[in-house]
Amino acid sequence: NPAGRVWRRHELVSLAAACARHGVVVVEDAIWADWCLWGQPFVPLAVAAAEAAAETGGPPCMRVTFGAPSKSWNLGGLHAAWVNFSDGALRQAYLAQAEPAALTFGSAFATEGMAAAYTHGGPWLRQAKAYVQDNLAFVAGYLREHVPEIEPLVPRATYLLWLDCSALGFLSADSLNRFMLEEARLLLSSGFSFAPEARSYQRLNCACSRPVLVETMSRLRRAVEKLRASRAPTTAPAFAPLSRESTPPDADTGTPGDATPASASPPRPNSSPRKTRWPEPPDPERYAEAGSLLEVLDAGHVRLLRASWLVELARGGGVLARRQELPDEAFLSPTELRLILKASGDNYFGPGGVDRVLPIVCISYVWDTEEHPDPTGEQLSLVGAALERELPKFAMPGSLGFQGFSDVGVFWDFGSLHQRPFGSEAEAAS
Repeated sequence: NPAGRVWRRHELVSLAAACARHGVVVVEDAIWADWCLWGQPFVPLAVAAAEAAAETGGPPCMRVTFGAPSKSWNLGGLHAAWVNFSDGALRQAYLAQAEPAALTFGSAFATEGMAAAYTHGGPWLRQAKAYVQDNLAFVAGYLREHVPEIEPLVPRATYLLWLDCSALGFLSADSLNRFMLEEARLLLSSGFSFAPEARSYQRLNCACSRPVLVETMSRLRRAVEKLRASRAPTTAPAFAPLSRESTPPDADTGTPGDATPASASPPRPNSSPRKTRWPEPPDPERYAEAGSLLEVLDAGHVRLLRASWLVELARGGGVLARRQELPDEAFLSPTELRLILKASGDNYFGPGGVDRVLPIVCISYVWDTEEHPDPTGEQLSLVGAALERELPKFAMPGSLGFQGFSDVGVFWDFGSLHQRPFGSEAEAAS
């Protein structure tokens, strides 16, 4: 899973149901479970299997789950891990093989270290994840501005960033690896080690201090600039530069302050100029104008609810509270929205090709009561079911470079805008 994809609840429920139906044992590697980012929830397979069994009326699928504190707290040196089974028969089958090899327990130091991490390590892990999220945003922004030939696929989980280097023009994994090592002086993980078709990809570990990451980006920028200069034509180009009007708008053109002329993005090395496959796009500058959508979100007067959070609230029979009463994880920040747009690709247009599809849903309806728009949660249940049904369509990769939205923001006035408190006159006046 080099791209850091997070399995969604409905996907896991469907998987568990299918495996239970065919008697397949599922092995779940949950070592990265603690590193879900941007508020993405981790859904244990045990939970999904129980839901699938409740829906089908049959037994849950057979399951073996592996986990460890190694990725969460950088404790790989302890050689400590754990395994969990869905039933006793699987456990006994495992022990029959593992016990003779003395693989059913760790050292005293490893066991105590693992227990301490799970007991006391929560605050540190939350701070580490916040730091890494900032690192990922920094790298994505830096590459967009200085090294547009390299496209980052921002992960939904893990601290590992998948980099699409195909626009650099190297024809083999070996040549790309040599460029990174000898020219950029960087030793990254080669995409070829994951799959032969990923030979144009590299993987970068962003779980490091910011100065180290700044130096990494500086080395990469210098190497790519040198490569770009070596391939620059010495005479007039044989083709006219692509105009702004004939190329698709960049995914981040709409980011305030980040608008970049199309001429700043060079054509792919060793290739002919791209022929546009897109309809005539609208003026991308409108997304960067003062008062644009993203600037409104940056100001904080309007907040988008996280679609995945709304789905979970609806599934649990909850009721939406006022914005000022909602937890932080209920909201999708402007930074996350930009990263979702960046990761989704920049070549996707909506029906009829009239506009890009943005990961935003707007909901509005008449309030059921004066005090609360949906006091029983009936409207939320309908909205949650609709979101759960429709979101997978936009999460799946499609044509023209669209990679899918990892989540979607929802504008719902009751949760997105500050609400007037009800009650006494003094409370209302406040």
